[in-house]
Amino acid sequence: PPPPPPSPRRYFGASGQLAWFAFRVFLPLIGLGWIRNACAERMPPHVFQGIVDSNCKVFLKIAAFLIKKLFEPLFIAFAGVPLRQIELGNKRFNTWLTVFENIIYRTDFCGDNYFYNGYILGYFDEMSCPNYLKKENFATMQKNLKASKLTLYTGTIEGFLNENLARKAAGHSHVTFTVASLLDHMDWMQHEWINTEIHALLKNMDPERGRVFWRSFADEVHSPILEHLNPTQLDQYPLSAGNFPGQYDYKRSDRVGMYFSSWLVHLKDCDMVIDPRSVSWSSDDVTFDTSLLTTLKTGFKIVSFPVKQALGLVSTKKDTANTHGKNIEAFYQDQAGVYDSFRENFLHARGPMLTCLPIKAAGDMVWIDVGGGTARNLEFLPVETLKRSFRKIYIVDISPSLLEIAQERVRKVGLEGIVECVCGDFTDLPSIKKALKIKSGTADVVTFSYSLSMIPDKTAALKNAAALLKGNGQGRLGIADFFDRSGKEYLLQYPFQLLRFFESLFHTYWFRCDGVHLLNERMFQPILGEQGAGDGMKQTFIEKFRGTVPLFPLLRPYQGFVYFKKQ
Repeated sequence: PPPPPPSPRRYFGASGQLAWFAFRVFLPLIGLGWIRNACAERMPPHVFQGIVDSNCKVFLKIAAFLIKKLFEPLFIAFAGVPLRQIELGNKRFNTWLTVFENIIYRTDFCGDNYFYNGYILGYFDEMSCPNYLKKENFATMQKNLKASKLTLYTGTIEGFLNENLARKAAGHSHVTFTVASLLDHMDWMQHEWINTEIHALLKNMDPERGRVFWRSFADEVHSPILEHLNPTQLDQYPLSAGNFPGQYDYKRSDRVGMYFSSWLVHLKDCDMVIDPRSVSWSSDDVTFDTSLLTTLKTGFKIVSFPVKQALGLVSTKKDTANTHGKNIEAFYQDQAGVYDSFRENFLHARGPMLTCLPIKAAGDMVWIDVGGGTARNLEFLPVETLKRSFRKIYIVDISPSLLEIAQERVRKVGLEGIVECVCGDFTDLPSIKKALKIKSGTADVVTFSYSLSMIPDKTAALKNAAALLKGNGQGRLGIADFFDRSGKEYLLQYPFQLLRFFESLFHTYWFRCDGVHLLNERMFQPILGEQGAGDGMKQTFIEKFRGTVPLFPLLRPYQGFVYFKKQ
């Protein structure tokens, strides 16, 4: 007789060895070796779920707790999961227990869930394997491979797309794509990277038939750039339409169970463009004067200002709108020339907020930048983009000295016909509308870049912004600023972390000395609600993080940015 076929090699690579230890050694030691046997015997879903309900409920809760508190902070990166992706679920309660429930109750875990069976058993078989490995699909796959319908590319997706565009520009064979399946890799990426990748992708896709799919560890769209594409959320666990009402359609369920949302974009339904962003308009502005001496001098001016003001040693050289304007002008008049240099490595949320600024395909936009000061914010968009997409840009600030810098910056790049600098108090809506010569409901975008925290009447400023924005989902409000960690709330949640509580109090006091009052999400409540209730604003995104401060490396206040859409 012929010799028996060799047994297949199982558990490949480092992750395979870890899987072997977990399912062949560890789980049997704690009495859960039956899970591997259940998968090998293809136990029916209802039987497997019944055993879990009877014997494993407590174990799942303990395992979910240990993963969250021990495995996630110490070892999750070794499993190939970046910390940025895990942080998308920070606001969710009991994430890992939900993951377990998705896998056990919403998929055929022991049947065709090849994603986990491959780890548990160390091999695929005819019942549990990807479609491209199934016998009935082999001939079709072989035919398509011979027809060169599959191209393998080693490199970044952006590199591949740019090469495809280069072939098109040279008149060579290229591809116009109709489907892009991005899976979850954008969870790992900063907003600047997402913008660059989506821009390259859309240039290679059919604008009418093109569709883009991705999934995410987040419950909502995790970047405003993706929200601009007008995505539709998909049902990851559809119910069966057959003989089992209330049961999940396992064949169409997400087998992985770790993704909390899936999204689909039809490009024909998207009225936004994803354009490249810039760092600065010229090489001269990129460097600034960031020498240690300049940083020390500017830092001394900032720190010493409250003392000088208290001693009556400060006076303003230019006319201002009111007492608040006088105080702001007094603070900035002697540092206007080095304003951008000092704050370039300080205002960490400004770049991401402006990277995510919506740009409409139709152009003809109106942008109001409140507290825009020196016009540095505009440099995050190329001059060509500003000329093509905006009919008018208003820089509103209460400091004449800062606006002088803005006017010079705008003049150098020939944007005088688009950009207008307005000195005034944004909390006074009638005077602002008169100065800007615009009506309510006519602005496409209003932004506050580290300015709202310095405006005494924040509610008035927010309500005025909402009043000037277009409705029906057309107007967007973006805010980048310093945020309060909410020390009292943090103390109630984590009474053993007193250091964080006192750190929060210190941040609040330190910033208040310079007239900066840290933001919190409660401040946004007056503008939230449906049209006619509040000011019709809906929060679409918020992100917070810690950032460094020049000369004070241990002082890492919370910063972030938030976007709203007017309904």
